[in-house]
Amino acid sequence: MKINKLCLAVSLLSGAAIMAIEVSMAKMFEPRVGYSITLWSSIIAFTMLGLALGYYLSPKFARFKQYRVALPLAGSLMLSFFSPQIFQGLFGMLEGSGIKMVIFLCSFVLLVPNLLFLGSVSPSLIGLINENSESSGKSAGTIFSISTIGGILACIIFGLYTLPYLGIKFSFMLIAILLLLGFLLVLLYNNSSRPNE
Repeated sequence: MKINKLCLAVSLLSGAAIMAIEVSMAKMFEPRVGYSITLWSSIIAFTMLGLALGYYLSPKFARFKQYRVALPLAGSLMLSFFSPQIFQGLFGMLEGSGIKMVIFLCSFVLLVPNLLFLGSVSPSLIGLINENSESSGKSAGTIFSISTIGGILACIIFGLYTLPYLGIKFSFMLIAILLLLGFLLVLLYNNSSRPNE
C-alpha cells in the first residue's frame, strides 16, 4: 500500500513537535528551578501520560471525519504558541507552594493537554490512510517510525541549536509554525483525497 507523502510529512512534523515541546519545556523551567531529576521525571511522566491519553482517545476525533487530524494539530498549535505566557502566569500563582509542587503542577497543566492532542495525530493518520485498505500493520509501522525520526531530529535541532541560541519564546513559536505547517498539509491532503464531483 502506498502511503500519501503528505501523511508522512504530517507524521514527521507531529513527532518533531512532541520532542521539541518536551525539550523546550525543560529549558523554560531551568532559569526558575534549575535542572533536576524531579523536573525531568515530571516532564517525562506527563509527556507519556499525555501521549497515552491521546492514543486512547484518538477514536473520539474520528467523528470529525476529514478534520480528525487537523483538529488536534490546531489544539496543540494554540497551546504551544501560548505556553510561555501560561507558564509565567501559572508559575507566579504557585510560587509559594514548594518547588516540587510547582514543577509537578506546571508540568501537568502545560504538557498533558498538549501531548494528548499530539498523541492522537498518529493513530488518526493511520485511520485516515486505512479507510480503504487492509494494510493497517504496515501503515502503522511507517507512521510511527517517521514520527520517531521527527522526534530525533527535533531533539538535536532544539537541544543543540534552537534553545541555546534563539531562546524559549522563539522555540515555542517555531513549534507552533511546525504544527501550523502540519495543519495546512492535512487540509491539503483532505482536499486532494476528495472524490471529484
